[in-house]
Amino acid sequence: MAIDTTAPRSRRALLSAALGGLAAGAFASVSRATPVQALHDPFQLGHGNPTIQSSSLTINSKPAAGYGLYIDAAGSTDALVSRALIGTGVTGLTNSGTALKAGATTGHAIHTTGGRIRIAEVSGVATIPKGRKSVVVTPGVDVNSDTFVLLTPRANIGSRALWFTTNPIPNKFMIRMSATRNAPTKVAWLALETA
Repeated sequence: MAIDTTAPRSRRALLSAALGGLAAGAFASVSRATPVQALHDPFQLGHGNPTIQSSSLTINSKPAAGYGLYIDAAGSTDALVSRALIGTGVTGLTNSGTALKAGATTGHAIHTTGGRIRIAEVSGVATIPKGRKSVVVTPGVDVNSDTFVLLTPRANIGSRALWFTTNPIPNKFMIRMSATRNAPTKVAWLALETA
């Protein structure tokens, strides 16, 4: 039997050692807890993150990179899924540039199912007054040589032609009709940029 030849320790030293061991054990137990069970759930990359608590992921990119969040799925079918039962699933904001950008070599850059599409500030309804053949529209976005406008009359205009021209006044366009009508003509428009 081995004999301890070291000096005997005081009760205080023994108690401190015991408490230290308990604290270490408790810390190890907590550190092994599932991260999504925390009060404010962190994200785990490569794992599902189900939670009923509020979670947040903030990524600040280097200014030169130009991306707030960049994900390369490398062949994965679902790189990033955002789901909201109520409210907005994905929000993109930028001071200048493109808030949301999608691209696809083959397939669809944007694919929507099961709902309507709302495009604010780049669509609307303009009215060509009775006896007039044109109306100027201010869409609220830049209008340039790469802008084209889809037009749909909301009345039967018969054989009249309907088209648009960019206006000399910046960021406006004009909806034109080849002949006047005896009533106001409402025209739905959608402004798009080809570049």
